[in-house]
Amino acid sequence: MEQLPTSLNYTASKSVIKYKRHNVRTTSTNSGGSGSVFRFRLPNGLINLSSFALAFDLKISGLDDNADARVILEGELATLEGELATLEGELALLTAGTQPYIAKQAEITAKEAEITAKEAEIDTAAEQYSNVKLPLSHKLIREIKVFVNNQQVSAQCSDYDLFYVALYKATVSDEYVKSTHHQHGFEMISNADDIGNLDVDSVNIGDTSKSASYLVSNFMGIFNSGLFDTSLFGSIELEFIINEKYCLAQYVKGTGSNDDISLNVSNVEAFIDKVVEISPVYNKMVNMMLSTRKEPLYYCYQNFCSQINSTGKMARLQCRSQCIDAVVCFPLSSNYLNTTATMNPASTFDAPRYQFNSGKTRNRFDLNRTKNVSLQMTINGNNYPDVPINNAMHVAQITTQSLSNGSINYKSLLFNGQFQDYSDFLRQNFIWYNSLCGGEEGYVSKVMTGYDTLGQSVEIIVNHDCIASGGSLFIGALMTSCLSLDPVSKTMTVIE
Repeated sequence: MEQLPTSLNYTASKSVIKYKRHNVRTTSTNSGGSGSVFRFRLPNGLINLSSFALAFDLKISGLDDNADARVILEGELATLEGELATLEGELALLTAGTQPYIAKQAEITAKEAEITAKEAEIDTAAEQYSNVKLPLSHKLIREIKVFVNNQQVSAQCSDYDLFYVALYKATVSDEYVKSTHHQHGFEMISNADDIGNLDVDSVNIGDTSKSASYLVSNFMGIFNSGLFDTSLFGSIELEFIINEKYCLAQYVKGTGSNDDISLNVSNVEAFIDKVVEISPVYNKMVNMMLSTRKEPLYYCYQNFCSQINSTGKMARLQCRSQCIDAVVCFPLSSNYLNTTATMNPASTFDAPRYQFNSGKTRNRFDLNRTKNVSLQMTINGNNYPDVPINNAMHVAQITTQSLSNGSINYKSLLFNGQFQDYSDFLRQNFIWYNSLCGGEEGYVSKVMTGYDTLGQSVEIIVNHDCIASGGSLFIGALMTSCLSLDPVSKTMTVIE
């Protein structure tokens, strides 16, 4: 602001920005099931991308209450109770102590035994069911696409839910989960959800669905970049693709079935804060800058991409950006794409899709059970770390150090599981987060502090031996990308 007169400098320093929350509607349908696409066009003006929130109602249908078998059994019970009433009426007409009276009493006793047995059958039938946990909000989103001025600015990541859940486990605490009820993360720390326990003694006839309202915030990507001026770079459009039912933690008890389970979202809308009042100095500064500036104007933002490698012990990810801020790796189970895969609430909180099992185990007699993971990544010939990680337990420290610089205040769900011990980390939360940047990420500091790619395409290679039999390795990169505005031609280009 040194180019402005003193009076304008003073005015700018005292100006106050005022926001108003704007409701954003979908540009097409506002309801649908797995695979549905919802598109939004954000309002023009100066908008706060970090305030964006997606709202919808979720209904999970097709839970098995074993109603058909139970209705038949209850009909049979009603018949037996009717027969018992008839016998009791006939008994009342007989003389006590006589042979016919004694014989009728025996019939009544036998009928009561049949009724007791039938009631036991009904109780057993009520225990044959399927159930699900209401999922963490971001699990419901398979992919996010961001368009600025009709150009896609988000990199390729068709498994957004996996990427987000891994970072969620590695960064948030129990307290955070409980304080963001609108995102329904309680299922991440318990074998229950907001409605109740997953494994109950029995269910009532009609317990075939679950419903809840969601408000999803804290998205990855350009949403972390703060204020965005559409008058400079162009309008923003968003696409959200709804996930398959493998995102649900499903439980089947007895002869229950989860084949018919489905999910549907409705009343889809969004909210974002827009600047409705700002000092005229802002517009004056922008016009002044554009009229005198010859170099491009850059807008840095967080970007990310990913790849799942299902064969061998070498995983690869091709990415293009200004710099790579961090690389995230974690193993996937062999059935992470199985839409009807079930979980065991006695041993895990997560659906199979989100069980990041290293294949290593703790053993007090054999320390080698956690070793020989051989983890190391290579970027353009540079190795991270300098020697391969040999012990799986070391990964937790690297992740902690990368995310918090070893702060004593760091809290996460890495060791949070059914038993809340080291084995939970190895069995379901094995997440390797390797930071490549010093200080803040490039999109925050506007300085390429990570691995500077100079805008060129690079390949990240991860050598590993840390997946369970038949599993795969997810590798993702958090990157800094840029939007470039030519102040002369007013054209915007994407520099991934």
